[in-house]
Amino acid sequence: MKKKIGALLLAGSLMVSALTGCGGGGSTQAGKDDLSEQAHLKWVIFGEQPESYPEVIEQVNEYLLEKINATLELEFVQTGDFVQKVNLMMASNDDTWDLMFTSNWKNDYETNVQKGAYYDLTDMLQEETPELYDYFDEYIWEAMTVGGSIYAIPMNQVMYQQRGMWFKKDIVEKYDLDVENVKSFDDLSAIYQVVKENEPDMIPLSSITIGQFMPLKTEVVAEFEIVDGKVTDRLDEKYPSYEVARDWYLKDYIPREVNFEETTYIKTGKLFSRYNRYLPGVESKFKISNSFEIVAVPTTEMMLRRADIQGAATAINRSSKYPLRALKLLELMTTDQYLFNLMAYGIEGVNYTKDGNRITPTENSYYVAEYIIGNQFLAYLMPGYEDTVWEETDRLNHEAPVDENIGFQFDRETVETELANLNSATEYGTSLTKGTAEDVAATFEKHKEKRALAGDTVVKQEIERQYEEWKAQQE
Repeated sequence: MKKKIGALLLAGSLMVSALTGCGGGGSTQAGKDDLSEQAHLKWVIFGEQPESYPEVIEQVNEYLLEKINATLELEFVQTGDFVQKVNLMMASNDDTWDLMFTSNWKNDYETNVQKGAYYDLTDMLQEETPELYDYFDEYIWEAMTVGGSIYAIPMNQVMYQQRGMWFKKDIVEKYDLDVENVKSFDDLSAIYQVVKENEPDMIPLSSITIGQFMPLKTEVVAEFEIVDGKVTDRLDEKYPSYEVARDWYLKDYIPREVNFEETTYIKTGKLFSRYNRYLPGVESKFKISNSFEIVAVPTTEMMLRRADIQGAATAINRSSKYPLRALKLLELMTTDQYLFNLMAYGIEGVNYTKDGNRITPTENSYYVAEYIIGNQFLAYLMPGYEDTVWEETDRLNHEAPVDENIGFQFDRETVETELANLNSATEYGTSLTKGTAEDVAATFEKHKEKRALAGDTVVKQEIERQYEEWKAQQE
């Protein structure tokens, strides 16, 4: 796995022409950023702007002027509006922004690279910010590589994937429920029966997760995965879970409301369990913003996959006047504890008090989500966080098995129409998952037929072709 980026460039060479043809391949003219000239950077993220932002950014800028001769402004975009707004910003192809949050789930990283929105950081990363480059293992950079180049810096956080669930602790203890050894839907059914019989006003589960107990594999696109070297949508494996969903729907283990307000049920303590990504400190973090405690358990093994590493990253505008300064800012956000905590929690003595490495927010608190701005493991400890939460998470990031296909990047350009059709072919799949399908077997066949009409065979064959081509490059 210890490849250098030069090897990644060679491995991705067959993709470069395709990306160039569809607008990918940003500039690498790092020299145009004159470090003697004071720069002003704009970083676009999602979330609410804290009230103390003007005071905090003033102190941030005093520090950045000393470090990289630059000032910064954060543009906060409402979460629900983020994708639409940044798409317009990228389409304008201007230099009104410099840095932007990107990921595999919001503001899609690889899609934007193929559109040519982001700056090619490959050479500049190694030559100008070696501390940033050396900070991450090579398989991390491999997961961020698109068409042989790197276009975004990962925000260091929980990078491995591990599915899990949480259960309301007081109910678990009241009925002595063995949630720690839940290994299947049958185990859950037995637990939910007890809850439903004794707590009729409580919803056992907000919604079923079809792959809750399925081993993690390489996710590609449109439900397709690579399992033991084969491309599959695993529909036949998922079928038994649809039967479970129907059974739970009829037993009122999952809600029947079309628009179930999950948040309300959580806040009022009327939801017993739900899907939850399993990670260190999840129980303590839950308690911070909720009125009850939970028991969290894993339901799969860990895996470090391409999609999960791309779960939070920051890209630089292809048209930025100051790409080097922007990259140096990201280097600081990965390595400089003072700056990171100033950006995340504000000013000590104003927005929080500090005792050792632990902080307590004041009434004038300031908060920007750690995982969207840099290296979360530099963060101070908020109330309720366990003392070793960051060390434990970092350890698991390095111990999690690395997906053997972490470097495989699927170019969807030739099957965009089929993918759009598949993304719309959800009617039967949704009814199966929600348990509303009265005849599960017949609905399942209709679901497969609809996917076939949408072009799933074409997509599968294209994934297979590119995957075989990629594997040949690894030999």
